[in-house]
Amino acid sequence: MRTLRMLLVLTVMALAAQGVARADTVSVLYGDKDCFGITGSPCATGINIYSLGGGFDNRTAGDPSVTDNWLFGSQTFTIDLALPVGLTSAALDLFSAGAGTAVPGSITVNGVSLGVFGGGNNLSTLQTYDITSAIGTANIASIVLASGDGWALDYAEVTMVTSAAVPEPASLLLFGTGLVGLRAWRKRLG
Repeated sequence: MRTLRMLLVLTVMALAAQGVARADTVSVLYGDKDCFGITGSPCATGINIYSLGGGFDNRTAGDPSVTDNWLFGSQTFTIDLALPVGLTSAALDLFSAGAGTAVPGSITVNGVSLGVFGGGNNLSTLQTYDITSAIGTANIASIVLASGDGWALDYAEVTMVTSAAVPEPASLLLFGTGLVGLRAWRKRLG
């Protein structure tokens, strides 16, 4: 009888402690958030980087070749993702400037066109793209930025959200108390 009472108390405690599995977020940064190499720290949108003059190159050791400098035409870069289990969504944040005074540039991820990047001006802009379907099950994001005018990229950041089922301690406790109860029941029968 004491074992049954203890089992009932443990079951009630386990049910009371039952939690909800939460989604996890994984981010992968390409480049660095240093305001195009100007300030060394993140900057706000709306900064006219063309005032630095065409052809600037503010890359430091470790900067990818596509960031922190004034570029022309089409550039391709790759971000290694190491896709997490249970991926539910993925977004690409692109902090850029330039991309044409009349026509914004275009962005493609893994061969899927996502539209335009840049604002058709020389002001820094932060744009977010849903790339969930573009990356699919690929462990990389091959990104092509193309413009008929000069442009600059400070950073690209991929944020992935997962909803992988994670065993919770309360669930394990509930399962364990069930096993203890079965053992006590068998012991009482035999």
